[in-house]
Amino acid sequence: MRTALTTLVLAVALAAPLIVVGLGSGGPYSGRVLQGGVVLLVPLLLLAAWMARRGPALDREQDEREGAILRDTALATCLVTAVALQAYWGWRFAAAGNAGDDAFWLLVVFWGTMAIAYGLQRWRRR
Repeated sequence: MRTALTTLVLAVALAAPLIVVGLGSGGPYSGRVLQGGVVLLVPLLLLAAWMARRGPALDREQDEREGAILRDTALATCLVTAVALQAYWGWRFAAAGNAGDDAFWLLVVFWGTMAIAYGLQRWRRR
């Protein structure tokens, strides 16, 4: 059940921003953003339901290595995202200067979150 709950939380966390923006933005393409959130949410909810159905048997299969596997996966994803964001920002800025600086705040949020999370983890483990 623990594995199903974790998957459920991740599903909602990943889909919620798209659903909120799709419902609240009112832009001409907000419907497509909303669809993206639903397309992300529905399969993950089905996966969480399947995991909940398997319940304790699935939780027993998740041994102590699961945390390390998830950490390594998150780290790899984080690094690839950092490279992609920085390349995108650099490309846009090189082409248009400050007019192409729209991705800068994504970089600020990304690296700010990384710094805060690192600080919190260091404080938590002292």
